[in-house]
Amino acid sequence: MLTAVDCGWGGVGPTAVPPRVPDAWVVAVIDVQALRTLTAVRVVSLEMLDARGAVVARGTAPFDLRVAPANRRSGDFASEGTSELPATVPLHSRLRLRIHAPLDTLLQHIAAPATLRVRLSVDGGGVPLEVSVPVAGEWPTA
Repeated sequence: MLTAVDCGWGGVGPTAVPPRVPDAWVVAVIDVQALRTLTAVRVVSLEMLDARGAVVARGTAPFDLRVAPANRRSGDFASEGTSELPATVPLHSRLRLRIHAPLDTLLQHIAAPATLRVRLSVDGGGVPLEVSVPVAGEWPTA
């Protein structure tokens, strides 16, 4: 079972990035409660949706999946303090999963519509899991 915690998106910094390098990224934080043993957890799809439910951007590989501290405050999307996702998530265990990925759309095209949700599909070794995560908004870019 997945429970939405937090989600944000934004750019990589004040300098221009070379062509074909993503300039927009997303971080979704979800709580995972393993109702079965999960193995080889991977992202199947990640879509950013506008108010009408239309897809405005999609997450692309590589997806970085890490375990975040359970007490991580809302709006903290940093990778610091995270740990590797174990190959197997045992039955009845709980963890906070941080998913970080580049987006397939330039930052300037995402900022125009009001992006409200991220729809996320995860597979845990044949165990499909889905969740819709409210988006906190664009994070400040240094």
